[in-house]
Order: sequence, then structure tokens, then C-alpha cells
Amino acid sequence: MGIKGKIRKHLEKILIIALLAVLVLGAASYFLFFRVAVCSSENCFSEELVKCNHANFIVNSNETSLLYEIKNADSKNCNVNVKLLLVKSGSTGLTPLVGREMLCSLPLGVYEKPEKNLEACSGYLKEGIQEIMIDRMHAKIMESTGGASQGIAEVI
Repeated sequence: MGIKGKIRKHLEKILIIALLAVLVLGAASYFLFFRVAVCSSENCFSEELVKCNHANFIVNSNETSLLYEIKNADSKNCNVNVKLLLVKSGSTGLTPLVGREMLCSLPLGVYEKPEKNLEACSGYLKEGIQEIMIDRMHAKIMESTGGASQGIAEVI
């Protein structure tokens, strides 16, 4: 085997080692930075949220199904996207909000449900929830002052 053959074999070995190194680094970076845990329990999700690790969790209640997605963290907060997946019977007022999302900024190192403090959230889901709350409060005010307002109308 001549010098050219030895050089070629040496270059082939270097190329194979370089390719293996790229594959190992790629797999490591995927698991460190892009891996998303899929939680099947609130306990799993709470552990991931406290650490602000990327994770998904579907919360099923009697009224709705929500998808929580832990996105990322900034210097003080962990950002969690909340999406309304399903409205179950009995909560038909929420039906128009299916598919809407909001982004909630939660304190780092603390577990709390993202929708607990709507002031820390922004997005179409939050706006829709607020509209429903305002409409319900308006209806209750009108209901409780109905007799008084009718009496005022008769005087005028």
C-alpha cells in the first residue's frame, strides 16, 4: 500500500470519528434542550414546572380539558402555554373558546396552576374568559337590580 492509500485510510478514519462525534453531540443536545416530557400525572407536571423543564400535560376536569405546555424560562418566570382542548357538558358558555390559548408567566421554583392567576397570562383564551366573566357579572347585576330599574323607568 502506497502513501496515498495510507493517507486515504487515515482520512476515512478521521471522517468516521467526526461523523460519530456530530451524531453524539446532536443526540445529547436533543435530550438536553429539545426533549419534551409528556406527563400523565399532576405530580410529574408539578416536578417539571418547578424546574421549568419542557413538558406537556393534559388536565381533565369535570368541565374542560386543558393542555399545559411548559415552554421556557426568563430570569424570574417560567412560561406555560395553556390551550383549551375540550368543553364538556354543563359548561357550554366556554364552547367558543375551544382551541384558544394563553401564555402564563409563573414564578420560577413554585408550583401553581397556570390559570390560577389570570393577571399573569395573556392571549385569546384569557380575553375570552374575561368576556364571559364580565357577561355573567352584568347579567347578575341586571337580575338583582331588575325591579329597581323598572321602577325608575316608570317614574321617568
